[in-house]
Amino acid sequence: MTFPLIRFYEGYWPGWMHRLSAWAIDNQRATLSRLKTAAPDTAGKTQALHGLHRAGAYYQRYLNFPRNEALLRPTQLGNTFTAAEEYPYQVYNLDAILWYRG
Repeated sequence: MTFPLIRFYEGYWPGWMHRLSAWAIDNQRATLSRLKTAAPDTAGKTQALHGLHRAGAYYQRYLNFPRNEALLRPTQLGNTFTAAEEYPYQVYNLDAILWYRG
């Protein structure tokens, strides 16, 4: 029962919830857009920082949203997990999901 519940919280919803899913993804996309406006990609550079708020918006975007907008999930948990799964591939060109069969 735990695994299906976690998948639901991640935003992997049944097909009959497609309207709610689309609405929630649009809300996540709007939040991401606000964060991009508050801190563009150059905000990571020291000379481009204009206060702590701008840096906070950059790191919130980087840690809580996937870089590829096609991977946006309807929930914040799903987006955070997706961003965490993307990181090793971006940095090390490795897959983050490993299947272990013991």
